[in-house]
Amino acid sequence: VIMMKTQVLLNQFNNEQFANLKNNKILSNNVTKNPPVESTTPITISSISLDFIEWFIGFVDGEGNFSIKRDHNTFAFVFQIKLHIDDVNILHSIKANLKMGNVRSYPLYGVLEISKKKDVQALIDIFSNHPLNTTKRLNFYSWAKGFNLLQNYRIIKDPDILEAIVNIKAEMNNSRTDFNLSDFSINITPQWFMGFFEGEGSVFVSRRDLTLSISVGQALIDEYAMLKVAEFLNQLPGANLFKSDEVVKIYRSKGTPGHSRGKIELVISQADFLKSVMIPFFDSQQWYGKKYLDYTDFKTILSLKEKG
Repeated sequence: VIMMKTQVLLNQFNNEQFANLKNNKILSNNVTKNPPVESTTPITISSISLDFIEWFIGFVDGEGNFSIKRDHNTFAFVFQIKLHIDDVNILHSIKANLKMGNVRSYPLYGVLEISKKKDVQALIDIFSNHPLNTTKRLNFYSWAKGFNLLQNYRIIKDPDILEAIVNIKAEMNNSRTDFNLSDFSINITPQWFMGFFEGEGSVFVSRRDLTLSISVGQALIDEYAMLKVAEFLNQLPGANLFKSDEVVKIYRSKGTPGHSRGKIELVISQADFLKSVMIPFFDSQQWYGKKYLDYTDFKTILSLKEKG
């Protein structure tokens, strides 16, 4: 009986409020007719630069994590980004731009954590109006579902709502089995790509033959989104002068049972394309992390190699 009532709760959410998320409507202020009111004013999307929001969405697609933590009948909805300590300045930039969260530094890594109710509501607004492009969007939907169910519980005190949240938590992140994004639109913008690249991309030089390359990779479950990234790169200014199948190479590797879900990687090594398309693009964008230093070295080597 409990399981049936729990499923009814989830179905009601899916059919009504969850549909708003998929249609990019703000959800956090429409949970109940009389939601709890916090004493502090929530952050609004309009107060954050649109360029930064798009960069942030791309970076979260690469590095962000949505989780639900439980302590008996208490739930915490936590958003985290964990980076190597060398990139801790990115976390401080995100905190400063969003005006929320806390950054903690450890010997090897830094963590940005956002968990206050008003900040979680603000994040739901951001990710609802500016959707993620990878399967991380599905984890966000689950996270938002659970958060809004908890707000309902605080009003009507139905214990079945807590059971519904437990079930949502059990199907997130590493426990997720549904990764279908084919029904969702994918929107790759220059700022999104830069955020994604600063999270998942690299520039490198082959020691064997000094070939210069840029690459960006993701789990194979995100192949659909990565193919859209390849389309974006092939549509950059000047890219039409090159044959797309000869420039953006796509490599796939299968996962191993119990260890990996496989990987898809986009690699560009064509020197003329790097020089006339990628360098002008990267030079026109805002960087936030130390990967910019790697890029400037990369650009210098490319110039020196061209001069012989």
